[in-house]
Amino acid sequence: MKKQQCSEKIAREFFSLAKGLCQERPKKGERMKIRRLIGVLLVATLALSLAVSGVVMAQEQIRVLFLTCPDALNLRDMVPQFEKRFGIKVIWEDTAFADIHTKEMSDFISGRGRYDAIMMDNPWLPEFAGGGYVANLEPYVIESGLDISKNYEDKWPPGVEVFPTIYLEDQIVPVLNFYGNWDGKLYAIPYMPGTQLLYYRKDIFNDPKEKMEFESEYGYELAVPKTWSEFRDIAEFFTRPPEMYGCSWSAGKGNMAVQNYYNVGWSWGADCFAFGQGFPDPEDPIRNMPVCNSTVGVESLEFFISLGEFMPPGVAAYEWAEITSDYIAGRVPMMIQWSAFTPQIEDASRSVAAGKTGYAVLPGKPDAPGNSVPGIIPGQGYSSLGGWAMVMNEDSRHKSAAWSFLAWASGLTMTDQEFFDYIEGGFSNSGRAKAYTMQNTTGYKVGRYQIELEMYAEHLRRRPAIAEETEYEIIVGTEVSKAFIKDKTAKEALDDSAKALYDLMVRGGYIPSSQPLVWPRKYVNRDGTKVSQ
Repeated sequence: MKKQQCSEKIAREFFSLAKGLCQERPKKGERMKIRRLIGVLLVATLALSLAVSGVVMAQEQIRVLFLTCPDALNLRDMVPQFEKRFGIKVIWEDTAFADIHTKEMSDFISGRGRYDAIMMDNPWLPEFAGGGYVANLEPYVIESGLDISKNYEDKWPPGVEVFPTIYLEDQIVPVLNFYGNWDGKLYAIPYMPGTQLLYYRKDIFNDPKEKMEFESEYGYELAVPKTWSEFRDIAEFFTRPPEMYGCSWSAGKGNMAVQNYYNVGWSWGADCFAFGQGFPDPEDPIRNMPVCNSTVGVESLEFFISLGEFMPPGVAAYEWAEITSDYIAGRVPMMIQWSAFTPQIEDASRSVAAGKTGYAVLPGKPDAPGNSVPGIIPGQGYSSLGGWAMVMNEDSRHKSAAWSFLAWASGLTMTDQEFFDYIEGGFSNSGRAKAYTMQNTTGYKVGRYQIELEMYAEHLRRRPAIAEETEYEIIVGTEVSKAFIKDKTAKEALDDSAKALYDLMVRGGYIPSSQPLVWPRKYVNRDGTKVSQ
């Protein structure tokens, strides 16, 4: 009340003075000077009045768009801490997966810059960065004093080696580069990475009776499978319908089938396009030809299909959540699933597997060809890199503030306590290696984070880095699903996939329409191995 009375008094005295000056009829040359003086005094008095009365000028605001998911909602609840610390107001929006790409592209194309920072599904990097829609983050990283460097000898990606490898603080190198390295520059910061893990019931695997019977039947000790052959034996052994099946997985059309099949296919040495883990070749369209129907491609799909007899009925139409439902209900002792499903698994109120689950890297194939297109290391298993990154809209009018948010939300500039709270808030993921080594987190205590870090560091493969990646998933995933339910043979399904992928690459401009579909024999042998250079 006293502040308000003080400001009113200042205003009354000023206007009284101004009125007196105007009534004295100054000389002709002095009138303009007095008017200017009055204007300056008006501004000064208004500013003083606002300050005295406690009115604060508006904060800088940014608008962000996130996927509606547990990790994002966990971050949303922490935003007030960012606002208090940085003095930047965040207008938060989150939306469903079905809508987020459309909203982002609409904003990009309009050039309005409605959103300053957004979540980006990692396969969209070629579309977003290649289209000039998102900003190069390196100037902001450097200005903020974070440690960033590039290795021009050990290039990226594996098996292709085109761009310098980027290093940023303690970011996991493969995740950072798969997510954000476009043309050798950093366009995205990992936010919510994801990989598939092998989940297994420790209590069942360690049961003396089960171990004795398994060794008697298969001739070796029951243990966590390290090869796909062992995985198949164990799945067969535990298949005891209708109460129990050996494993749960999915061959659902599209995303489920294609990603799960390539977990097997990659470890065999198979891949989808001749350019492997890199980007389409702008110079030679032959390198952009599909190779999914190679000999190792067909063999690996046949193996994936053979696992179906050890899975619960209906897996050919499963969504991701249904895999987890089988596991937490005790219908299967093994599943291959995304790391993001751990909260349900470790929830004792709904899961019989809570506190009894072991985590392992995916099985591999020791006799895989060593010179395969994606640079497979024989014996190792591989998962598709899932998850999301954060990017800055090139049309943002608040880039500095947007960067402050990106750096904080990715964990790079969070305080130690903030970072712990975020990771612990829901088994959350991060692109930072530190997230997986904090021994006081629940994710570390149950054993997931250690295995997940190993998968990120050594066992990742990227889906084709094309803007049309979603269409690729539909094409190959639909054909794999048809083969899984025996509507087609594995070879027929992959031959048809190759034809449809060729059409996709022509539509995308990667292959000229005048160039017919051919096998890229100067890059890849028919069996799927690389041609010796």
